[in-house]
Amino acid sequence: MKLLIAIVHRDDADRVMEGLMRAGHRATRMSTTGGFLHEGNATIFVGAEAEDVPEILEVFKANTQEHRQRAPGVLRILSGQPEVRIGAATIFVLDQHSFWHF
Repeated sequence: MKLLIAIVHRDDADRVMEGLMRAGHRATRMSTTGGFLHEGNATIFVGAEAEDVPEILEVFKANTQEHRQRAPGVLRILSGQPEVRIGAATIFVLDQHSFWHF
């Protein structure tokens, strides 16, 4: 059993959730805020069998995209860059000892 914890841009979250449902996977979405840019994103939790992980990762890959965002003031000054690149998704895949669904 695996637990996938995915952090995605808020603009991609609806597409990811729809893609997961179409593929037959259940997921829980939480609105979260990143510490670096202080911007909203979504954290999506998926419990799955190990053999389903590659398919789930493909759903995330197909439904997310890289974003550009205005850099925070200090970073903008230090780097001279007005924007920063935000990856499409950050996904943690953890071994899950047990999983119950009632």
